[in-house]
Amino acid sequence: MNVSRKTSTLSRLSRAARLSYALLSAPLALQPVLAATATSPPQATATLASVTQVSAGRYQISGTALDSAGNPACALALASGQCVFTCGPGSSRCDGATADMPFGQFQLTNLLADPNGTITLQIFVQGHVSYAEVIPVPAAH
Repeated sequence: MNVSRKTSTLSRLSRAARLSYALLSAPLALQPVLAATATSPPQATATLASVTQVSAGRYQISGTALDSAGNPACALALASGQCVFTCGPGSSRCDGATADMPFGQFQLTNLLADPNGTITLQIFVQGHVSYAEVIPVPAAH
């Protein structure tokens, strides 16, 4: 290899090293741009249809799991250690049984309220930020 070719190669490597260094040290300068262009992941939600007392200190909740567009969604609905998938008739429950609810709908029974008189409902839809709602239970009869 001749001297001019070596110099040219070293010059290209040196430019590449400077560019790499500039790119690696740039994230702090680019953060405002990245923050302005980043989008938040979609948020799951739910509508609550009913909260009823089924026995002393035990409750049933029902409702619909929703995606970020407000459409019924296949999700995992969880409350007080009970859960059900909302993917239509035949969806699994945590206790090994199956649910017979329409797509998106859930019904969780025999839920024990927290000491503060609430039940926390959580909804998990794939590709969405999970949803949690603290539900006050009706006063005991």
